[in-house]
Amino acid sequence: MLNFLLKLFQVYVMLCSALVASAVVVYLHLLMNIGGLLTIIRCMGSMIWLLSTPPYEEKKRLSLMTTTGLLEGASIGPLINLVIKVDPRCV
Repeated sequence: MLNFLLKLFQVYVMLCSALVASAVVVYLHLLMNIGGLLTIIRCMGSMIWLLSTPPYEEKKRLSLMTTTGLLEGASIGPLINLVIKVDPRCV
């Protein structure tokens, strides 16, 4: 039971780190206009690399998940910017 809770905690830490990284980069996109097609391609490559990494390399997978979150945030930054321009009450 304890092992299961530890693994569940690790999963939520990984998801939280990706979410925080993505949110920070979206905010940076709003300030500095980073992101675009190249970040989308890099995000896809990072996802494929993450899926091909063995499960026992947990630190590598955490860093790849955070990198994917960063690149995803840069990729959806233009969409968030457009939503803010259309209707700022949505955000």
